[in-house]
Amino acid sequence: MTRAIKCIIPSLLVIAAISFAVVYLTHHHHQLCKLGECVVKVVEGFVKGRERRSALTGGKYYSFQGIPYAKPPVGPLRFKDPQPIGHWFGMHDCTREGDACAQENTGSEDCLFLNIYNTQFPDDDIVQHPVMVWFHGGGFLHGSSSEILYGADYLMQHDVVLVTVNYRLGALGFLSLGNEEVPGNAGLKDQVVALKWIKRNIANFGGDPNNITLFGNDAGGASVHYHTLSPMSKGLFKNVIIQSGSALNQWASQDDCTDRAYMLGHLLGINATKPESLLQFMRSLPVSDIIDMQKHLQMNEDLNRCFSTPFAPCVEVGLENATDGHFLLESPKELIESGNFTQVPMIIGIVSNEGSLGLDNRRKIDEFKEFLPYDIRQVTDIDELFSLDSKVKMFYFKNETVGLESAKSYMDVCGDLEIVNGIQQTLDYQLERSKEPIYVYAFTFEGKFNYMNHHMAQEFDAQLPSGPYHMDEIGYLFHQGNRKSALKHNSTEVKTINHITKMWTDFAKTNDPNGFHANEYWENTEKEHPRYLEIGELLKMAGSLLVPERMTFWKTIYSSVNT
Repeated sequence: MTRAIKCIIPSLLVIAAISFAVVYLTHHHHQLCKLGECVVKVVEGFVKGRERRSALTGGKYYSFQGIPYAKPPVGPLRFKDPQPIGHWFGMHDCTREGDACAQENTGSEDCLFLNIYNTQFPDDDIVQHPVMVWFHGGGFLHGSSSEILYGADYLMQHDVVLVTVNYRLGALGFLSLGNEEVPGNAGLKDQVVALKWIKRNIANFGGDPNNITLFGNDAGGASVHYHTLSPMSKGLFKNVIIQSGSALNQWASQDDCTDRAYMLGHLLGINATKPESLLQFMRSLPVSDIIDMQKHLQMNEDLNRCFSTPFAPCVEVGLENATDGHFLLESPKELIESGNFTQVPMIIGIVSNEGSLGLDNRRKIDEFKEFLPYDIRQVTDIDELFSLDSKVKMFYFKNETVGLESAKSYMDVCGDLEIVNGIQQTLDYQLERSKEPIYVYAFTFEGKFNYMNHHMAQEFDAQLPSGPYHMDEIGYLFHQGNRKSALKHNSTEVKTINHITKMWTDFAKTNDPNGFHANEYWENTEKEHPRYLEIGELLKMAGSLLVPERMTFWKTIYSSVNT
């Protein structure tokens, strides 16, 4: 037998196996698993995944990674709303992740992929499982759905189908030219297209298309909140889990998006006055130029914030006559105040030290002098601003010097300004207008998998506060591939993993997180009786607002101005 024939035979066998799988699935079932690989039929074609083993339980599950859900947003599609993926020929290999969306030092424009993880496939006698769709954080500027941070191992023990989603970031995802060509919010519309793809296809992966829970942290949590506010997202989910983020956080929306677009163009070398010329120029550039330059975009209001992002969701303008295709035509505050949002059961909460996200710049900490949120600054005169600034500084810092030597006070005020106030305002509006149950939590556990706490301790040479930092609960929901500490099955870390994953998945299954016998029953909060669950080494109910003294203080500040 010649060498050429020997080389051809394996290829022919692979082609024959794929052809058999395609024919079999086309005429018999939606899925076929054999020898550690699985093929699933979807509306658009066929995808091939692989068998895995959980790092926590050793149990078997399946992963389908890098599934394209929209056309690559490249060339003339850069900055535009996402386009449906359409059909593909043959088998799409989904045994490894697709690229992250373009961001500093990594990623590409061809990045609209999702990952699906499940434990079994549907048969006639098996009930389809609840679906949990995760949107990653990163301030609408960084992040991806990679299993380096969001591995499925812990959630797979609870018989759910997990989907993690990439979406466009920074200017590529949130540039707005104030017209129908580029109205903005492309990154959130990416998520909508992903949800529609999931709705169409998830039954073939063992998921229930009528029982979809959205959850996310940071910008992912704000994204989840946005989906409750947008008409585009109606009917695509059943309930939500919002972790350390809200559409009402000051960094999560911008009212000067078109100004930012022209400013970015100026930084890149064009003084455009018309959107057409700016768009043509921006599409002609290498994507790396846009990514490199957007980090230098600092508007005046950004300088007064603990944390800011150059591009974020905004109200879409230039669409006055539009009847569809828009994600957001009113501000989040206007929508939630009017009650014009989707009412669904909700879990919402924070971690102890949300303000750790403001520790990224030592110089900014030492020079931090203004302590009021942007919405108050917009409507308050100079004299009153000075008085309110002084009240806030005295409340948080007393006689301390502002800087790393007062890191706890600094983290408290930053956490309240950037995260907790928005969460509390969301709660207040929801309790006023929604009839669905709301479960509130504060994550206080400190253990070996508190990644951000350990990372910050290495970054700074000052003594930083103990307790979980912004995003630290992620290490107990997802297996993180960069973790150095091993799982010890009798440890408090594993007990915390089991607690939080069971509550989250029970909520996805039944709209109630109390599906197991724990040391504490998680009561839903009410307007007249606020309460939350403290998730520490034990579970403990607290009958109050989150951080009650600080939230009461801010309610007083807000009531003193007309916002």
